[in-house]
Amino acid sequence: MNIFEEIYQKNSWNGTETRSGPGSGKVPTQWISNMLTMLCNNTEMEINSVLDVGCGEAIWQPKFPEYVGLDVSSTAIHRARELHPGKTFEILSIETTQLEPFDLVLCRDVFQHLSFETGLPLMDWVKEHTARWLLVSTFTDGENVDIPDGFYYRPDMRFDPWNLGAPLLWIADGFNNEEVELSPSRDTNKFLGLWEIQR
Repeated sequence: MNIFEEIYQKNSWNGTETRSGPGSGKVPTQWISNMLTMLCNNTEMEINSVLDVGCGEAIWQPKFPEYVGLDVSSTAIHRARELHPGKTFEILSIETTQLEPFDLVLCRDVFQHLSFETGLPLMDWVKEHTARWLLVSTFTDGENVDIPDGFYYRPDMRFDPWNLGAPLLWIADGFNNEEVELSPSRDTNKFLGLWEIQR
């Protein structure tokens, strides 16, 4: 059993709506869900397919075009399939999972829980499967420190060892678990950053 399967089965991140954790509930993700819908509807972006790496149960994600969700937790994937029978969900293994590149690859709240030993090869795999756009969680006050898998740090994807540079777009993330429209407090340093990957 991998550490993330254990975390998921034990609900170690104390989620109520989803075992992906409280930050993956529908209320704290309301803003980014709306923003991602607008992003995909922007015809200049030409987003016709979306790969969601670290999808969990996929309870907050908007209606994406040609969507595929991946996760390393078989429990999460099983639950996602139950909740969304018309969508495609697969267990991720970077050694064996091979797909055609997607217009947009989303990695929300993924790398912040990974060691460099696990995260760097995953980033290489993600880039190989990105046709153009990469959307990743990043922190403006982050410090890139190595951790054991399953722990937590605040990565700044602009800098070493990720070296993505400045994103083209910053999408505010990090809202708390209260009603966003009533209490818009958030971690003001947490964002989804959008990068264009040159192939």
